[in-house]
Amino acid sequence: MQPTAAQRRTWTGAAAAGRSAAASALRWLAAAAHAQRGQWPLWLPVWLGAGIGVYFSLSTEPPIWPLLPAAVIAAAPIALARRWRGGILLGAFAFALIAGFAVA
Repeated sequence: MQPTAAQRRTWTGAAAAGRSAAASALRWLAAAAHAQRGQWPLWLPVWLGAGIGVYFSLSTEPPIWPLLPAAVIAAAPIALARRWRGGILLGAFAFALIAGFAVA
């Protein structure tokens, strides 16, 4: 059964509203991160602790081998930082999260 034109408009409108909400949330997050630009280094221990928390929240001992590819993936935004200013911040926080997991 094919959807009616009214159903298609409703679905399209809902998808557009979802994209708009996600874009709005990302803009808010970027503005909040930019406002705390001078305090970014203070967030690194928080992300390190979050990685430790993730490790200890697991029910079984995870294998260690996925950490190297994860660290490379986390460093990718840093390499793209010339084109995207948030790359250094995102990469540093992701790397701190992975480092916290590895340290634990």
